[in-house]
Amino acid sequence: MNAISASVWGHPAGICFRASAYEQENDPELRDFLSFVRNNTAESDFTRGIANMVQTKKFEQTFINEYLAWKLHDKDVELRGKKAGLAEGVRMTARNMLADKIPLEKIARYTGLSLPEVENLAARQ
Repeated sequence: MNAISASVWGHPAGICFRASAYEQENDPELRDFLSFVRNNTAESDFTRGIANMVQTKKFEQTFINEYLAWKLHDKDVELRGKKAGLAEGVRMTARNMLADKIPLEKIARYTGLSLPEVENLAARQ
């Protein structure tokens, strides 16, 4: 068999196969597997099963990536909506304060709007 067993600190770490030497392998199942690894061609039921599992995992990963991208997009849209709503709420509060004749400087201080923004709101009322 064309395999190398590796260990780390005395514990098995895995087996490395020399897939390029698949033609020299005597065990037909292992030869099919190594051929599949080397050439990406499924020639037995076993390797076709592996190929199907690989394709399924690739599809699942694509689906997960797309889902995460949409989720990120949705979070971004939600955050922008919250910011826009908060900003509109602040402007509404400032307009209500203007209607109550509260001085512009106080409105700016209490709402966090700049004085020019408050003056702009006052000019539009």
